[in-house]
Amino acid sequence: MLAHVYVHAQVSVADMLCENMHNPVGLSSTHPRFTWKISSMQQATIQTAYELVVSKANRKVWSTGKVVSHQS
Repeated sequence: MLAHVYVHAQVSVADMLCENMHNPVGLSSTHPRFTWKISSMQQATIQTAYELVVSKANRKVWSTGKVVSHQS
């Protein structure tokens, strides 16, 4: 399941998907696509960077590291 979102300011993240699925299991892609939507009550809020972290039992399995990007 896609969970834990760490953000700055008053921004929320929703509709997190991996390969267009909410709970992907058994992906064959070695470079899966992740997508999400951001929203804020403040006008003109934009995403400037992101970091995706995959964990299992509170242990980091994989991370993109910080990626400077406006794409979500």
